[in-house]
Amino acid sequence: MVSSGPRVSIVVPAYQSERLIADCLRSLVSQTYPRDLYEIVVVNNGSTDRTAQIAAQFPVRIIDEPRRGVGHARSAGVVGAHGELVAFTDADCIADHRWLAQLVARFDSEPDLGGVGGYIAGYDPQKAVQYYIAERRLLCQEAALEPLRHNKPFAITANALLPRRVIEEVGGFDPLCELSGEDADLCWRIGETGRRIVFAPWALVYHRHRSSVRGLCQWMFRYAIGSVYLMKKHRRLYSLGRVFIHWPHYGRFLVALGMFLAPPFSYRDSWERLFAGYDLLRFACFTAGRVVGSIRYRAIVL
Repeated sequence: MVSSGPRVSIVVPAYQSERLIADCLRSLVSQTYPRDLYEIVVVNNGSTDRTAQIAAQFPVRIIDEPRRGVGHARSAGVVGAHGELVAFTDADCIADHRWLAQLVARFDSEPDLGGVGGYIAGYDPQKAVQYYIAERRLLCQEAALEPLRHNKPFAITANALLPRRVIEEVGGFDPLCELSGEDADLCWRIGETGRRIVFAPWALVYHRHRSSVRGLCQWMFRYAIGSVYLMKKHRRLYSLGRVFIHWPHYGRFLVALGMFLAPPFSYRDSWERLFAGYDLLRFACFTAGRVVGSIRYRAIVL
């Protein structure tokens, strides 16, 4: 019996992911969506470990993309995709068994949508940093899709579904988004066509959050560098002048500093002060990244 429904390509960029890729692919081959209607495309983004060998043990197609960067990797996946819809997740994610079916169902309810973003939960947090990332909603799809003055809606590609024709229509992923922001850049260009990108709360993936302070700092630093390129490119969306200073960022920094320096009896529990310390580190790394990005991209964004 031939299944009915749109054909979907799941694109999974992978770099040095030998410890993670098996769990990810195991979840993707076990979806409730008809197996004959979706394919899994793993983009090996220059890995030198056993990522490709482990992926080859699963019923997937492997594409090699030696040019480093998520923009290049996702672009290669789209080019190699056979489906009319393209679902994105990452090698450090584990998908709920109904994930793909929920994404497709939300898209089918409004076929003119520009895309769908699903819920991203933390996977089995065990370290304080992982609890912190979840508590502060640092990888939050609902927040990403919420239209605010300094946050234009976009779907985080750890959990997203986009029509391939729409991706191609707007020019695909920008390879210059080397460090971060390739998903926001693409979604903003889709938004300029008048199409909406909406939230599918039951389309769930579990993300393995950074487990060390060093990992958190590197993430924030790289994200901030990429955000400068993104805001310079989309200057019109942000109504940017020659200099852009995001004052709320510095307001939150001062609040975190005040909480960290507060006397011990003012804390409800030990986590509160620890998280305030993480806040200070995060803001410091983000600010440093903005400075480096401003120099690299010749745009003052702080």
